[in-house]
Amino acid sequence: MTDLNSQVSQLRATLSKMEMALGKVEECIVWTDVQGRIKWCNAALARFLEQPNLLLLGSLLVTKLPLLQDGHPIAANEHPVILALETQQGGKQCYEFMRAEQCLILEIAWSFVAISENLTTADDASSAVLVIRDVTQQRLAEAKLKETNEALEQLVAQRTQELLTANTRLETEAQHLQQTLVELKQTQSQLIQAEKMSGLGQLVAGIAHEINNPVNFIHGNLIHLQKATEGLLNLVNLYETVFPEPTLEMQTVAEDLDLEFLRHDLPKLMRSMHAGTDRIREIVLSLRNFSRMDEAQLKAVDVHEGIESTLLILQHRLTPKFSQTPIEVVRDYGCLPLVECYPGQLNQVFMNILANAIDAIEDQMRSQPPTAQSPHRITIQTSVIDANWLQIAIANTGAVIPADIQSLIFNPFFTTKPIGKGTGMGMAISYQIIAEKHQGKIECRSNPEQETTFTIRLPIQQKLQHAQIINQSPNLSRVVKHLDECERTPIASTVSFQLS
Repeated sequence: MTDLNSQVSQLRATLSKMEMALGKVEECIVWTDVQGRIKWCNAALARFLEQPNLLLLGSLLVTKLPLLQDGHPIAANEHPVILALETQQGGKQCYEFMRAEQCLILEIAWSFVAISENLTTADDASSAVLVIRDVTQQRLAEAKLKETNEALEQLVAQRTQELLTANTRLETEAQHLQQTLVELKQTQSQLIQAEKMSGLGQLVAGIAHEINNPVNFIHGNLIHLQKATEGLLNLVNLYETVFPEPTLEMQTVAEDLDLEFLRHDLPKLMRSMHAGTDRIREIVLSLRNFSRMDEAQLKAVDVHEGIESTLLILQHRLTPKFSQTPIEVVRDYGCLPLVECYPGQLNQVFMNILANAIDAIEDQMRSQPPTAQSPHRITIQTSVIDANWLQIAIANTGAVIPADIQSLIFNPFFTTKPIGKGTGMGMAISYQIIAEKHQGKIECRSNPEQETTFTIRLPIQQKLQHAQIINQSPNLSRVVKHLDECERTPIASTVSFQLS
């Protein structure tokens, strides 16, 4: 008996502690009998209903906790305590409850509890336990957040519509855009690259213009200078024939001039100057051709000419500073017809691919010197596929592009270069120029056993006879037109030409 009394005392102490602990819980906990009368509840329910526990015990929970849904009282058989007792299952649902003219939102979870009859009376064999939580503030916060999100979405939609309207108005005033709203989103990436290429084109065109006239002057007058030099040498030879015994003063001057050396060196010097001016004229022509980034009409052009202009501009990069071995360029040109295309934009594609190829080879050079089996080389191969299509393949022996990113290299803003060395727009713009502007195809293949190859397929003639493209930089087209006029200007004579 002593042990039994001790166990009962311990059990009562434990129950007392448990009741104190449950009294600190914010959620309301209530236990009912099979009739739905309150058998026990924690202090939170008494605080919530603002009634002492003694008045709550033995009363029907349906009466003490009347619930509503959508502002209407629920039927007695739909009350959570009745649902728990009748269905003998648990559940959870939100209800409304009016307290002091304030509508509260309650989240009620209920469970059916079956207790063995040998532990309790028959009245308590079936009972229900409910956990009630006030979620009014949470729901108000959620509603406020939802309202704020909807307001923000409306504001963003309104501002977006305003921006789209403004863009459309500017494009209409400039008379350059006749695209739909879907195409406007696609040109967003073009605007970034076009601005960069516009600055490059204006710089190149300006340099070519400044070089053009003085080089033409020098090149044109070299012919007169050569004739005059030959005449003077002939006159000197004639003097030596007529006066075989020159005076002492003449001998001194001849020795100072090293006359014999001049006789042999002057023709070579004139030939070298001719070759130099021819080279400069070729460079100026290549710069002029490449700077045509903004031509808005299709033209039938020689693709090889565009490739060579691009290679000439990149010539300084074909011998890296950290290597004495130049990058070998292998040309395997087929017999191509004139191709109907946008030449400036096609040159831009060649520039992007060749510049990336040089970057890849430079990365390879830092880790592996060239050998006969693995030279550092760029191979350009052109061929006609059939009557309607031609192919341009540009391969390099540089660093391999991993297989998992080969499908990503044409995505806007994707780059494997360090920050500050790449924008991720070059290949994306190249894809857009080939696929959309020329209805062609471009793909990349790279593996360790073979070279990295970019293959371009272009239709020889465009299907759209009246195709139009977006003209992003009107100033550049005027510069190119001015260069064309300068090229048609006759070479100035030695008398009339003056350098400003």
